[in-house]
Amino acid sequence: MSTTRGVARTPEFSTRLTPAEVRTLASLAAGRTTDEARQELGGISVNTFNDNLRRIGQKQLKPPRASRASKVNTAYELKDLPLPESAAPPRDIEAEDRKLWIAVATHPSIQGIARAVSLSTSAASRRIEELMHRHGALSEPHLVRLGYAYGVLPAATETALPAC
Repeated sequence: MSTTRGVARTPEFSTRLTPAEVRTLASLAAGRTTDEARQELGGISVNTFNDNLRRIGQKQLKPPRASRASKVNTAYELKDLPLPESAAPPRDIEAEDRKLWIAVATHPSIQGIARAVSLSTSAASRRIEELMHRHGALSEPHLVRLGYAYGVLPAATETALPAC
């Protein structure tokens, strides 16, 4: 607690992302690896990068080990990140793929994703890798970005699966 003119005050906690935190999420959404993102952010250390991700999760009220994809999705939903330009998907997106895509974006863990699509965690992981490959996603956060570009996720926000 700080005291200002003798009045005890509890420190305020901001839920707004800092510019550095927004740049961190934007870099991940673009499909950058951790090392590529760190270099793009001025060569920050691994600890600083991980601290940024931890603070982002806290501000978004995510569980401690929430996925990067769910953090990127929340940043799009809260308009912390600008939505990508609309684009036509390279192929048709089947109903099963849409359900999995929505689960990747809205669930903070592979266990939650697997439950949402009624698969084991290993089968869900395999299906996510296949989905990423089919649609050219470099990572799960990049898959979320592509989901917004292809129109898979905006429609999903109204009927999103409950987060686990």
